[in-house]
Amino acid sequence: MDWPDAMPTDFAVIGDPVAHSWSPRMMAAAFGALGLPWHYGAIRVPLGEFEAAVSHLADLGVRGVNITVPLKEAAFAWARDIDAASQSLGALNTLDLQNGRGTNTDAPGFLDLLDRFAPKGGRALLLLGAGGTARALAPVLLAAGWTVRIANRTRARAEALAQATPGLIVLDEADPAGCDVIVDATSAGLSGLTLPVRWDRATPGVLAIDLVYGRETSFQTAARHAGLHVIDGRELLVAQGVRSLHWWLGDIDREDARIAMRSALNLS
Repeated sequence: MDWPDAMPTDFAVIGDPVAHSWSPRMMAAAFGALGLPWHYGAIRVPLGEFEAAVSHLADLGVRGVNITVPLKEAAFAWARDIDAASQSLGALNTLDLQNGRGTNTDAPGFLDLLDRFAPKGGRALLLLGAGGTARALAPVLLAAGWTVRIANRTRARAEALAQATPGLIVLDEADPAGCDVIVDATSAGLSGLTLPVRWDRATPGVLAIDLVYGRETSFQTAARHAGLHVIDGRELLVAQGVRSLHWWLGDIDREDARIAMRSALNLS
């Protein structure tokens, strides 16, 4: 629903568009598993109406919101209290509306994903794309000890990102040779485009992560055909969701929440 028509709820995801989000079903499952009688909605908030919308939602008693595109930068500007780990990111995806706190669980959730699914001892990653998602992930991956190679359709954008993020290795082509993880952080999958990845140089069995969920993309299909272990954006949605719940609520059984969320998203 649009924010002026929103009914009182406990938590919600806000963005534009937001009707496609699977967060409500995932969070409802987590609340049920944790024995919490709370509700989680999806509320459309256009970018130019962010401040009015969150003020209205706070007045309705909404405790917290997750933020999706295109509102993450606006959330950063709105928050009065941002945790140290999120200060340098310029974007937030989780807010506490009642006290103005904000955090970003995108990058930490992604590291959780690597801890769970990446080959043990793996430390080399190929990052496809040089947009906002790549900008958020690259410094966190480097700080965590990963060697990050980046490839983009427009090399100049990748070079600009590398200049702003010392340590990135810019490639002439998307060559996954020697990489333990390949991450599609582009929007190509949403438009049905095929990425020019040298799949013949990928090691069978390594991890391929597509941040898109809800559809089979050309990246996922090609990675499977090359013998890679493929996961889509549902796993990141779960990792972010568990961190958001813990940030809002404090001491919860994170494993129970994770199991319930994965089940709700049809993840085995």
